Amino acid sequence: MARRLFIVVCLATSVFIQPAISFGDKDLDDPNLRVSEGRVTAVDRSGSAITVDAGMPMVFPVSSDTKLRSEATMYSDDIKLSDIGVGDNVTVEYVRKGEDSRIPAKVTRVTVENKAGGNK
Repeated sequence: MARRLFIVVCLATSVFIQPAISFGDKDLDDPNLRVSEGRVTAVDRSGSAITVDAGMPMVFPVSSDTKLRSEATMYSDDIKLSDIGVGDNVTVEYVRKGEDSRIPAKVTRVTVENKAGGNK
């Protein structure tokens, strides 16, 4: 009896201790949602785009709707495109134009995980 009670308590605790993950208003069933991680190889401030080597070079357009975050600010404050530099490690969340296309139509978030010159 005590063993069964222990198992039930452990199972119940593991369910309630799971971290709450928020995906905002994202539709997780959308086949066009993607996440890429890599190193920034170019920043086009005039064209509002970054190029990331995520196994292959990908150009990501950055609009005013794109959330820019940084590990250095504990992901709580927005940063500017000018805060992203060549060599930074980033995670990019984006929506593809079509199911078979690798061209990003909309970049929803760019997170700087590690700055090339250190997190300042």
